[in-house]
Amino acid sequence: MPEFRIEWVAFPQLDATVVRLREPEYRSLAIARLKSLEARLSRLIEENATTHLVLDLTSVAILGAGFLGVLVRVHRHLRKCGKGFLILAHGEPLNLISLTCLDRLFPVFSTLGEARLGFAEERSGADGAQFPSRNS
Repeated sequence: MPEFRIEWVAFPQLDATVVRLREPEYRSLAIARLKSLEARLSRLIEENATTHLVLDLTSVAILGAGFLGVLVRVHRHLRKCGKGFLILAHGEPLNLISLTCLDRLFPVFSTLGEARLGFAEERSGADGAQFPSRNS
């Protein structure tokens, strides 16, 4: 089975790498593909000099529990590397992330523009908060 398609681009002005997932579905039954995706994200984390990873799920319609596990493990990996993690999502993926309270673990924004505001707030130290979620 082929790997999930991803695109990534570094935004030096934000000190972030944005990774866009291109498939509409990330179901739990695709275990081998999810493991491959996680390995690719881990390599990207280790090889990239930016201090934040933005995972863009705006093209995704369906997430499974296995994918949520990938999000948690990627978040842990980023923390061990001293890097930040945030998600771009809306619709059902956002609902599932909120329902499972993962939006308390890492911030979730609807758009990159909102995430940029989060970067600005983090850099200015506004209210001492780090990346307040716009979807809470």
